[in-house]
Amino acid sequence: MAGCGLLPARIKSGETTVTGVKDAGKPATIAKSEAGVAVALPEGSKVTVTKYEAIPATPSSPAQPAREVTEISPAGPTNYLKTESKTDASTGTIDTSVATHRIDVAERRWLLWAAIGLGVAGVVVRSMVPAWPSLSNGLLLGGALAFASWKLAEIPTWIWGVALGVVALMALGYKRAEWDADHDGTPDFLQKKP
Repeated sequence: MAGCGLLPARIKSGETTVTGVKDAGKPATIAKSEAGVAVALPEGSKVTVTKYEAIPATPSSPAQPAREVTEISPAGPTNYLKTESKTDASTGTIDTSVATHRIDVAERRWLLWAAIGLGVAGVVVRSMVPAWPSLSNGLLLGGALAFASWKLAEIPTWIWGVALGVVALMALGYKRAEWDADHDGTPDFLQKKP
């Protein structure tokens, strides 16, 4: 289910669990390393470990890196064991292109509503005004272009507006043909009839 994106991705290694970020660009990682030293030391031996912090450079002295000094004073033969375990975990980084796409889709949401509205209007006009098929076809085409503009970022959002303009001109052309019944190029109501 983590592969579906329903649950956050998790990595587990022993006692360590890392939960990845949503929309990961760089995935979450776990890196474990272990090291150790075993030395025979007698009973009563003294082991002193001194850690020094890094010292930044000053005008009078150079910078000194952080270091660790181990002093062993053995009293006779016995065992000394030193082990180190290191775990580096990263939750990964967010892929900003996914977030940018999500924002872009949210900004173009109105195109989806326009596509649905134009599609419904096209179906209604087709059933109520069958004499003007170009109007319903144009509304359906405008709805399809609005949907494509919403879905595909490569299609400019203004294309569906151009389609609506073409539909309006086609509807005006049909209306003009109705006004000019004698087909002489002038609407009948502008002509004086004898």
